[in-house]
Amino acid sequence: MPGIKKAVLLFLCLVFLFALSGGNVLPAQAATIDVQVDGVRLASDVPPVMEKGRVLVPLRAIFEALGAEVRWDEKTQKVTGRKGTSTVELVIGRYTAHVNGKP
Repeated sequence: MPGIKKAVLLFLCLVFLFALSGGNVLPAQAATIDVQVDGVRLASDVPPVMEKGRVLVPLRAIFEALGAEVRWDEKTQKVTGRKGTSTVELVIGRYTAHVNGKP
């Protein structure tokens, strides 16, 4: 359970940082960023980027590295990450994520 809490906290921090970035991301810096989950280099189809001193990492890559299921609902613009009994939901454009149904 502590691993889930760490993952949720990391996810929420990354979402918050991305929201603050306003989409102004510098992809040229991504090649030098090495992100690890449990000591294993994170592989992703979209590389991590540095924006204003913060590293932004794709949510799907983190969740999948932690063994969580990720679902995307195009209609509602909602991403859901689920592992065991823990669920994290985030809607694009909103600043509040829900963990197990609670903001």
